[in-house]
Amino acid sequence: MLLFLGAGASMPFGVPTMLDFVKLFDKEVGDFPLYKDLKVAFGENCDLEALMTVIEDLSKSPQEFFRAISPQTAFFLLQKERKAVDRYINEDSSRKESGKLLTKIKTIIRRECNKAVSNDSKILEVYNDFFTFLAEERNKMTQDSSSSPWHSTQVGRETRGLVLPADLRIFTTNYDQCIETYFNRKEVDFCRGIISRYGDSVFDVDSYEALPAQNMPCKIYKLHGSVDLFQKEDKIRRFEVPRTEEPFLVKEYGEESLRWPIEFGGYRHVIESPYLDLFRRLRDTAKEKKWWIMIGFSFRDRTICSILNDVLRLTPRRERPNVLLLNRHTKPIIERLKDWNYQALVETIFPVEVEFGSEHFSKKMHQAFLIKGYVREMDVSTGKLRL
Repeated sequence: MLLFLGAGASMPFGVPTMLDFVKLFDKEVGDFPLYKDLKVAFGENCDLEALMTVIEDLSKSPQEFFRAISPQTAFFLLQKERKAVDRYINEDSSRKESGKLLTKIKTIIRRECNKAVSNDSKILEVYNDFFTFLAEERNKMTQDSSSSPWHSTQVGRETRGLVLPADLRIFTTNYDQCIETYFNRKEVDFCRGIISRYGDSVFDVDSYEALPAQNMPCKIYKLHGSVDLFQKEDKIRRFEVPRTEEPFLVKEYGEESLRWPIEFGGYRHVIESPYLDLFRRLRDTAKEKKWWIMIGFSFRDRTICSILNDVLRLTPRRERPNVLLLNRHTKPIIERLKDWNYQALVETIFPVEVEFGSEHFSKKMHQAFLIKGYVREMDVSTGKLRL
């Protein structure tokens, strides 16, 4: 199974939405002149990713800036007078202001993600319910070829264990560590590309293939990075992140390995490892798996949309995977995919309007399984599955 976790999958644990992050920024960095300019320039479209993209671009040297300028930064600068544009691009003081603002915003993101991880009782409750539901639904699955059930495996060291879809592949654009926290609390082995090398915990994409699936029941791919990953030169290392609001020392740790939607972030996010490798693995997994469960993903990253749409487009309709989109608001997502001309996604996705972790989540997902013919209801009078 391919399980895709977007921002909506972390909301139950207290991670702010993109709009809520902007509200936090308003309170905590709203006095920065650059931040005020960005708010005016983008108006209602001022979200986390647009802000971070422009600020990151403007913190670069002129040489690197022109190699990696994003469409959002171009949009922002085109609204400025020539004198202001020159200041943003060429003046050291402007770059320092951008760098300082970038550090403060990353600190806020890391703080909020760390707060969510401390809510481990809620994380256990929500994911226990979710994986228990999947295990129960699998037992009701019909056997026709279009909805053949996924295999499952019992994992963990608890007496009763945890039943997961076999060879579970989890892709996420979230920076937090909520899903990792869940598996750690359940004592379930998982791989997220971290290996030990010369005393450091280093991110190495090749390590995903180091162990066979039977020895590693779950693999996690963080497509936009993580708050516990830091890049220094060509090495990405994992650090146990202290629960502090103070920024890390870049000289010691490197810069936070956080990424915004790829098409907003310049050329280097597309062509450099590990991001190119991670997206290749997303494509390979999407081609392989017959079940895609998408939770809380807004489909705002056009690179991800393009990869998934291309997999579906090249797959005959009758052989396409079962794709469920579970989100609070699915209609804007479907409209966006139509506007971007991702027709295969529009045709294949089955939207379910529900909030992850809510009391209605399992019921709504079960109804979707019934509508699509994936499961059969139990006949109360006979105690048997209805045909």
